[in-house]
Amino acid sequence: MNAWYMTLIYLAATFLALGLCAAAAVLCGSAIIKKKRLGMRFPALLVSMALLAAVLLFTKSHGTYIRFNDWWIFMNGAQKTAERYGAPEIGGFTDGKSGSLGYYIYTDDGPIMPDHLEHYYYVEYDEQGNVKEIYDGTKPGG
Repeated sequence: MNAWYMTLIYLAATFLALGLCAAAAVLCGSAIIKKKRLGMRFPALLVSMALLAAVLLFTKSHGTYIRFNDWWIFMNGAQKTAERYGAPEIGGFTDGKSGSLGYYIYTDDGPIMPDHLEHYYYVEYDEQGNVKEIYDGTKPGG
């Protein structure tokens, strides 16, 4: 999935959850002002707030690409990443050596200035297998 579309999905989900929270808050506020019972308004507010929290948590933890959990990868290292997500298309994990893992994520054929290159989810790690950096990039050499 192209990064443009992923960003649009993240934004749409966030704004939808924010809208639900705002609507539920307005309904609760109007019930309080009119001195009516809240009924199902307060549980609706709690559910919409939980939905907003879940959307924000997911978009933050999967910030680089929707398929990969950046937080999990940083905590568990390169070896467990290779075990969980399979063999990378570029590079590989070698004990005692630094390197990078590259997983194919999409070819940029987006609507605005596409580069038509294959993009990869890169995980750079040090000699101990600790992840140093995660980023979206193209193959070495363009």
